[in-house]
Amino acid sequence: MLRKMLIVAAVATVAGTTACGASSTGSGGQTLRVGITDSPIDSLNPFVAQYVLPLSVMRNVYPYLVGYKGEQVGPDFASSWETSKDGTTMTFHLHPGAKWSDGQPLTSADAVWTIQTTLKFAKSSTAGLAFLLNGVTSASAPDDHTLVIKLAAPLSTAIAQFAMLPILPQHVYASAAAGDGSGLRRFANSAPVVSGGPFALSEYRKDEFLLLKRNANYYGQRPKVDAVGIRLYSSGDAMVSALRNNEIDQAKVVPATVVDKLKGDGKLRVSKAPSADVFVLGFNSNSAKPEHRELLDPRVRKAIASAINRPQLTATATVGTGTVIDTLLPPSIGGGWTATGVKLPAFDADGAGRQLDALGFKRGADGVRIANGHPMSYKVRFVAGERERQFESIRNDLGRIGVKLEAAPSDASSFVSAVHGPNDKYLDTDLFLNNWMSLYDPTLQLSVLSCGQLANLNDAGYCNKTYDGLLQRQATELDPAKRKAIVDQMQQILNDDLPWIPLYARAILDAHASEWDGFVTSPYTTDFLSTNAFAGVQRSG
Repeated sequence: MLRKMLIVAAVATVAGTTACGASSTGSGGQTLRVGITDSPIDSLNPFVAQYVLPLSVMRNVYPYLVGYKGEQVGPDFASSWETSKDGTTMTFHLHPGAKWSDGQPLTSADAVWTIQTTLKFAKSSTAGLAFLLNGVTSASAPDDHTLVIKLAAPLSTAIAQFAMLPILPQHVYASAAAGDGSGLRRFANSAPVVSGGPFALSEYRKDEFLLLKRNANYYGQRPKVDAVGIRLYSSGDAMVSALRNNEIDQAKVVPATVVDKLKGDGKLRVSKAPSADVFVLGFNSNSAKPEHRELLDPRVRKAIASAINRPQLTATATVGTGTVIDTLLPPSIGGGWTATGVKLPAFDADGAGRQLDALGFKRGADGVRIANGHPMSYKVRFVAGERERQFESIRNDLGRIGVKLEAAPSDASSFVSAVHGPNDKYLDTDLFLNNWMSLYDPTLQLSVLSCGQLANLNDAGYCNKTYDGLLQRQATELDPAKRKAIVDQMQQILNDDLPWIPLYARAILDAHASEWDGFVTSPYTTDFLSTNAFAGVQRSG
């Protein structure tokens, strides 16, 4: 209890909470106090981080050539750009006179260093970002505010890729890139962080809070708030209670169960946006896994998919606000990328049982099926918090067909390590629950399950060379209809192999104090992923 009280006091101090409940930085400015619960921080190292919150922090801390603004990609550090007639040379014109938060010049040299270093160690320490440079061969800087990027061939996905690639300060990271570059993955990137975006990360306590202070050297639109304090809560109920008690000004992704009550509170406002946040049940797909190898059989995976009542799971987990999905590309991303002809098996518990019977997996005396001499009993790994409700629903469904599940919750960083296994060999895990956010261009979501992302973003240990070949083809296909056909084919391969069983896409439900306004709502801005998402936010009351 004492430790909890000390944490609360520390966060309140950082957030600048005064006796009357106003939000300030202590010097007449404003601090927006944000609560979040189900987006942990696995790392603040851009070569390692995988979760939405650290990626969102980086979006506010680092410059990007281009960025999401609403549902479109537009200028950011690059004010304009053009592409050569043959489509293989892109020239970006950068903001002149820009500086990092420590006063060092922010120039095209930093962009060149970031790109060239990421390409140099693409098969090792920088693989976590290297897929964002798919098709890029080199970068050069004719002057401090001009960047030239060379492509192997015309690339339909180039701008979408650059929208997710942070430009890093060479003078901070260069020493970590010495030798074989392995230091880049070990780089702690501790607060305070040298920043080039609208905010500088000034303080961070793991699993507790972050403090972003406005970067006086930012080249773009100046945010109206002086700081953003982000507090991490262990449960949605605790976060909502903090909002109602004026301990925070905004609650991100509030539980759907409390939305009606929040809407009835005249001091609060609730927003809803369709989400590109896809929840999945994943299988360890490494063909070398030594145990429970029956889970490698697509027939077993299809039976498990058929046994899960996804409509009921979605209704229960999201209180009717989510959308059942059949592929990893949800309709909310727009662009018509969802393959409408790709469908998961309909819910049919009896049929699922018959499929397992046909494979010879009979029930034992305790009701649990036996496969290859051992019980069909598996641990399911997931990040502790809101996923318990998903797990319980799936456990109950699979229990009815003689498949036993055991919960294996952990924190975010431990989850990634556990799913990958020692030395990233994918030998230990059987099943896991995870979620991934797609973007308007499907390439990033499709890349997660590529062979090139093994030991990095790929949580399933899945590798299909045919799939990888199509991933490359769609990126260089300039005809929209032909590219769509390739993307559809990739979704069909995943439906056949089922490294993931897509479950649902949730709606994003946010709530904030009524005296604050200027929040932007879209599938991406609700997760801070738009360019300078806080630029228009201010306290008006």
